[in-house]
Amino acid sequence: MGIFHGIYAKHTTSMFRTNRYTKNRITETNPAVEFGVYNAVITGSQMDPTDIYLELMLTQYPHTNQTIYSMLTMNHRDPYLNHLSARIVMQICDAVGVRFPSDSEQLHDIPLRVLVDNDGAFNRILEFRTA
Repeated sequence: MGIFHGIYAKHTTSMFRTNRYTKNRITETNPAVEFGVYNAVITGSQMDPTDIYLELMLTQYPHTNQTIYSMLTMNHRDPYLNHLSARIVMQICDAVGVRFPSDSEQLHDIPLRVLVDNDGAFNRILEFRTA
C-alpha cells in the first residue's frame, strides 16, 4: 500500500517539532529565507520508528541551492497533532504527484513549491504545494 499508507489511515504522525528543527537554524552558512513561496525539490529523506526527515533544496533565486529541512514526528500523544501531520504528509504526496509511495525516494527530485518563513532563529516550511 505504500510507505505512508499507515500514516494516512491512522493519522499517526505529528510535525510538532518541525518549526524548530535544529538543521534549519539561521547561520552565516544557512541564511534566513524571507516569507514567500519557493520552487524546491526533495533531495533526501529518511524514516525511523519515530520520525520522517525530508531534505529539500530551494531552486529559486535568491535562495538557489539552499537546503531546508522538514521533520515529522510520528505517534504523537495529541490527536489533533496526529491529524495535522497526516494532512501534511498528504500535502507532500499530492504536491509531488505520488499518492502512495512505496519508498520515500519516490518523492525525490520532483518539482514542488513550498511556503517558507522564518522566526528570526529558524527557517521553517509552512506549506507544500504543487509546482
